[in-house]
Amino acid sequence: MSTRVEEQLRAEIVEAGRRMYARGYTASNDGNISVRLGSDRLLMTPKSVCKGFMTPDMMCITDLDGRKLQGDRDPSSEMLMHLEVYRQRPAVARVVPAH
Repeated sequence: MSTRVEEQLRAEIVEAGRRMYARGYTASNDGNISVRLGSDRLLMTPKSVCKGFMTPDMMCITDLDGRKLQGDRDPSSEMLMHLEVYRQRPAVARVVPAH
C-alpha cells in the first residue's frame, strides 16, 4: 500500500474519532478504530488516547497476530477483538466499535 494511501487512512481515522467523540458516542478513552492495510497488516488507534484528540502519528501498525510493527504507542486494548473479526471475515476492511 502506498504511503499516500496510508496517510489518507490515518487522517480518516482521526476524523472518525473526532466525530464519534463530538457526538458523544465515546467518552474518555473509549472506542477504537482499525483499518486493513493489505492482507497482513492493520492500522489501529492507540490505547489510552481520547478519540477526539488523536493525531495521525499516534496510530499503530500491527500484523494479524497482534505484533506491533510500527508506532510509538501501544495498539488498542481491544486489539484481540479486532484481530478476530479480520480473521473470521477476510472481506472486512474496517472495524469501528464505539461505546
